[in-house]
Amino acid sequence: MESQVTDALRIALAERLPDGRTVNRAIADALVNKAVAGDIQAIKEIADRVEGRPAVQVDPATNASRQRPINIVVTEADLGTM
Repeated sequence: MESQVTDALRIALAERLPDGRTVNRAIADALVNKAVAGDIQAIKEIADRVEGRPAVQVDPATNASRQRPINIVVTEADLGTM
């Protein structure tokens, strides 16, 4: 059984606005508009919802995520340009 708050939210999201859109559709439109304008968080939210969150690979032996180390080499010439 869903909570009363969840039920109330589902009802509110299905309601129609004066322009004929549902509240759900208006929220989706606002999120898409932000993403189109370059809002990175909106882009990530859409990707997570549409494509699913990327899976993190975990090594069962160590319970650690598989991350590759990055070696950064800074030379004296690089320091002169900073």
